[in-house]
Amino acid sequence: SQDAMEEQLGLQLQDVTPEIAQRLGLRRDGGVLITGVDQSNPMIRDSGLQPRQIIFEMAGQEIADMEAFLDVYSRVSPGEAFRLAVRNPDGFVFVTSLRKPSAALFSAALFSAALFNSSPTPPLPSPPRTAGGVEGEL
Repeated sequence: SQDAMEEQLGLQLQDVTPEIAQRLGLRRDGGVLITGVDQSNPMIRDSGLQPRQIIFEMAGQEIADMEAFLDVYSRVSPGEAFRLAVRNPDGFVFVTSLRKPSAALFSAALFSAALFNSSPTPPLPSPPRTAGGVEGEL
């Protein structure tokens, strides 16, 4: 489903309709617009993907809309890397690679993200100081 895919990848996406294309000053519609990026998601953090970019190709397949995106994504095997061709609002095009998470990898990555993005834990108490191997004050 689109919700599951968006959670796995850390992206919120929508079709680039003629109205959106006009509003963004694009010459044509098509592709999927990135409307949100979850930077805490380790699957997406270093990808260079940002809101207002348009994904127009995935794993070598043209992406005309969300239906095409979901179809291609569903054919990528868990753990497999795939490329996205992306257009910035200024027209600059770049390619980035992502890896479709496996269920275990995705769970571990989210646990890791939650662990490292949570508030710091208080330090452990210092062990008692000893002099010559005997506990007590120095």
